[in-house]
Amino acid sequence: MEQHKSLELILASRKAIIELVETLSIEEMNQIPTGMGNNIIWNMAHLIAVQQERCYIQSRLEGLVPYSFITAYCYGTRPEVQVDAEFCSFVKEEMTRHVQMTSQDYADGKFRDFLPFSSRVYPGLTIENIEDTFQFVLLHEGLHQGYIRQIMKMIR
Repeated sequence: MEQHKSLELILASRKAIIELVETLSIEEMNQIPTGMGNNIIWNMAHLIAVQQERCYIQSRLEGLVPYSFITAYCYGTRPEVQVDAEFCSFVKEEMTRHVQMTSQDYADGKFRDFLPFSSRVYPGLTIENIEDTFQFVLLHEGLHQGYIRQIMKMIR
């Protein structure tokens, strides 16, 4: 199997997000603006968690991050603590590393045993296979890139 185009686009999106936030301080990464439910670093960690949950867990595979990370940043969670510079660096590194590893795992045919799921964000939409999941993750990435941009406007 060759690399799926959606994975290339997810990687490009994540690189754009990392570049976008590069000049932010730790305080800005952690700031939750009035009227918002989360912050920039939560959104970035959430992208990792959702991609891991939807690609790996739905395929009955162990995720590339601990399951506790996935549950801490999955749908319905909020930032619970202020994170430090080390955690921010970890998230930035993992955002790109995970897409690259997912590309390799896809090429190796690891996502064969996929459990279809229904989208909470898009009622009535059922994701049937890993290729659909890549497209779902890409759509999700764009949504959260928009949230990150909005938060940046609110804090600066």
